[in-house]
Amino acid sequence: MERKKFTALEKLTILREIKQGFIGMKVTARKFGVSKNSIVKWRRRYEVYNYEGLEAHTHNRTYSAELKLQSVKDYLKEGLSQNQIIYKYKIASQNHSVYPISYPSRPSSPLYRPLGNRRIR
Repeated sequence: MERKKFTALEKLTILREIKQGFIGMKVTARKFGVSKNSIVKWRRRYEVYNYEGLEAHTHNRTYSAELKLQSVKDYLKEGLSQNQIIYKYKIASQNHSVYPISYPSRPSSPLYRPLGNRRIR
C-alpha cells in the first residue's frame, strides 16, 4: 500500500473537519487513509507554526546557541516541562527525548551499579 502525501491545504482541511466535531479522529483517519499519529503531529505543528507547520520541509530546522541555552535554563531552573519548552521556543520535535527525563537514583534500579561497574545502555 502506497503512502499518500498530503498537501498543507489537505492537512488543514482534515484538521478542520475534526475540530468541527462532526467526525472523530479515528473515523477521519480511516476516511482519509492516514494514521491517527499523523493527524496528532499535524495538529501540533499547526498549533506551533500555523499553516507553515503543515508544509513539507526538505531540511531540518536549525536553532541558535542562545535559544538552546535559554531553553535548557528554562527547563532546569524554571521547572518547565518538555512540552512547555517545545511550545515556548517552537522547537520541532519528532519525539520528546530532547532533555533527560530522569536518572535512576535507587540502588534497586537495574541501571544502578557501584562506581566502576556501571552498566551503560
